[in-house]
Amino acid sequence: MKVVGKNAEGYKPSAGIFYSFDIPVNPVENNSVIIELFDFGNFYVKNNSGKEATAYLSVKAGFRHIFSAEGKTGLFIEPQAGYCWTSDNSYSTIQGGLALAIVTGYSLEVGFSGNSLLFGFKYEKDLPGNNKQINTIGFRFAFNYSFKGT
Repeated sequence: MKVVGKNAEGYKPSAGIFYSFDIPVNPVENNSVIIELFDFGNFYVKNNSGKEATAYLSVKAGFRHIFSAEGKTGLFIEPQAGYCWTSDNSYSTIQGGLALAIVTGYSLEVGFSGNSLLFGFKYEKDLPGNNKQINTIGFRFAFNYSFKGT
């Protein structure tokens, strides 16, 4: 992922990690409530750019709609909202506030048990305060394991 916006200059591209549950709300399973237990990203500076490394951790809930009447395969959109914490490199200054995100991409059902692969792009805006606001865009890949069985 990459920091974008007015504070993006001087940060390297980074990787992050997330963990979430999706709870289908209809029999076709193309609509789901999403509970993202954590979403973490850490951004390092480029060549002593004068910036300080920064990180974020967010907890969000959202709703995924897959544009298919037949199941979990198709294009999707997923708005999310929640709470975030942002920090400097030493984790000495931590601020909390609103987290907003939008994920869009393609969902592909694999196998016969309701498992799926997700490929998409995510834009997130973390708003803990003026000093630590972080806007990111990134590629997202996920494997959704279904507990429903065959």
